[in-house]
This record gives sequence, structure tokens and C-alpha cells, in this order.
Amino acid sequence: MRKFAPWLAAAGVLAMWSMWTYFVVQQGSGHGFFEQSQTSPNFGLSGSFGDSFGGFSALMSALAVLGVILSLRQSGDSESRQSFDVSFFTLLNHFQQIVNSIDVHQNDSRTTDIYSNDYTPPLKIHEGRDALKFMLRILEIEIKEPSYFSDSKIIFRLYSQFSGHWGNDTGHYFRLLYHIFRFIDEKCPGDKVYYSRIVRAHLSEAELLLLAYNCTVGEGAEKFARYVEKYSILHNLPFPRDDFSQAQMSFFQRRLKMSAFRQDPPTKFIY
Repeated sequence: MRKFAPWLAAAGVLAMWSMWTYFVVQQGSGHGFFEQSQTSPNFGLSGSFGDSFGGFSALMSALAVLGVILSLRQSGDSESRQSFDVSFFTLLNHFQQIVNSIDVHQNDSRTTDIYSNDYTPPLKIHEGRDALKFMLRILEIEIKEPSYFSDSKIIFRLYSQFSGHWGNDTGHYFRLLYHIFRFIDEKCPGDKVYYSRIVRAHLSEAELLLLAYNCTVGEGAEKFARYVEKYSILHNLPFPRDDFSQAQMSFFQRRLKMSAFRQDPPTKFIY
């Protein structure tokens, strides 16, 4: 709407000019200055017509001042938007650096319990988003059975073990991601949903699932969950493909509002 403001103001000035001229010319019930006379023009009325421009000049001055105020306001909004963009993309770039810095090690031990004292030295390194995907796979192996999702205490205990083991990597990751959405929510001068979607587009399926765990049975349940629900951060969660993923999704949906999974109402198909 703001980009049309100058054109609307110009149209308003033109309309007022037309009305002003019409009433001045028509003043005196048809005895205006521009009416033809058999002898000479009515210079007395011409003086009145000229004096009428004093009021119109005052009106134009007021409109000019208003235009300056609007221009300054738009300039201030533009500077505020630019300042926000710089901070936002700086945070997003830092977040990407945090993701790239994550690394975990996989060994060839036959022991399935990664929390065991028999955990052998690492042989393979997972980095970045591949590391987060590996972490998720380990968590899902520990959960084992779809039936476990019916008892939140079991999921809470297993995720607590997971956080205790991988907390040095995931803790910083979730804290920064939380502060990015908080920054959008509190400081964005424009379309907050637009910026939240930019962040959401940077999250892989594994990251979304880890975030869902964090906001249901982890530290994120207290504060982060409200941003997840407000900006539908889990909108791109993968569609359940088996009994385990279906039970997992049902668990998340029981503990979070449906707004966390979709920004808009589902599309209705007519056959």
C-alpha cells in the first residue's frame, strides 16, 4: 500500500484543485470573472479570484509538509528493514556455521548401546547435517518400538539420555535456532511469516524431527514450542511411511498444537 501513497496523494491534490477552481469560477451565481461581458472583464471579481489562491496556497503548503513527513517515515521504515535484514542474515549465516561444525563419530562395535562404557574409539566421522541425521537415527534405534510413544515418560527418559550424550552439539544448535525465531518475532518490522519460512527452508527432515523431540520432551517445550506453533515450523515434517513414523507423528501432534504442523487450513478437494 505504501508504494502507491505518492500516486494517491497526487490524485487527491488534483481532485482538490479541480473542485477549488470550479467553485471559484462559479462564485457569484454565474457572475464569475470568466463569464463573457459586452463591455469589459469584471476586474473586481478577478481580484477575489486571485485572493482565493491564498487559501489554496496554505492548503498546498500543508500537503507539502505532510508529504515530507510521509517520506521521512518511509525512509525510517526502509532503514529499519535494512538493519533487520543485516542482523537476520548474519544470524542465519552463523547458524549455518554451527551446523557445519557439528561432528559425531561412529564405531564398528557390535554394542547397540551407545551410552555403554564399552563404546569403542571412532572410525567414521559424520559432519554437518549428516551428523544430525546420524543422531536422529541413534535416537530412533533407542526408542525401538512404536508402542513406546504411548508413554511419554519413556520418550522423555530416552531423549534425556540422548541430550546428555549429544548435548554439547545440540544444545548450542537449538539455542541459536530459538533466538533466530525470537528475533523475528520481536524485531521484524515486516512480514514475520516470510522470514520464518526462510529459516524453515534451511532445516532438513532430520532437523525438524529433532526439533519436534526437543519441543515435546526436551528443553524447548518451555519456550521454543510457542514459536514452533506460531510459525508452523514443523510444516515440512516427512509424511509417516511406517508404523514407527506414524506413532512418532501422533506423539508430536498430541503434545503440540496443530498450528505447528500447518500454516494454512488443509486444501479441500472436490471430486
